[in-house]
Amino acid sequence: HAHLPVYLYNTGRVCGAVASDINHGPLAIARANIAENGASAGVVTQLSDGLAELERYHPEDIAVFGMGGELIMRIIDDAPWVRSESIRLILQPMTKQVELRDFLLARGFAIIDEVLSEDEGKLYQTLCAEYHPNADVPPYSRAERLLGRHNIARGGALFEAFLRHRIKVLTVARDGKRLSGHPSEEDERNVEALCALLNEIEGKKVK
Repeated sequence: HAHLPVYLYNTGRVCGAVASDINHGPLAIARANIAENGASAGVVTQLSDGLAELERYHPEDIAVFGMGGELIMRIIDDAPWVRSESIRLILQPMTKQVELRDFLLARGFAIIDEVLSEDEGKLYQTLCAEYHPNADVPPYSRAERLLGRHNIARGGALFEAFLRHRIKVLTVARDGKRLSGHPSEEDERNVEALCALLNEIEGKKVK
């Protein structure tokens, strides 16, 4: 609905923006929001399946928010032109965050930052990535894959809440498979890695 590009344009953070969607309905609402907020000079709309119609705008930053990680991966794969060191991807996957990290790293993207946010009690993960196929990126640990290297490094109360939530979710999944008679070694290792990280954080607090 163009709330983000309108805000960025009206606060001087961007000189122009394109709001795109695959459906006409959301774009009609976007155009109304753009006009109502006086941003018509800098924000335009574009009907597009993913990024298919956006290359001609030569974007420097591409924000893909509010959809599943699997769809985000498909959108990126279908737009090879985003594999450019002059383009930055800002992604907020609602699902499959771990798979999206793996996907980006396997295709030559470097995850240059991540941030956690909270709204109405729900945690959201946002990743920022750039295409640097020759970058010497140290291998991700298991915990870094599950939580995000930058999130771990930044720490803080929101990260600790996120860590505890992930331990709870993964523990329930692990225990369910145990009870069904199909234990998962991968689940065991995931829980162990995150519990070890939590213990490390708690140990630093005691010191």
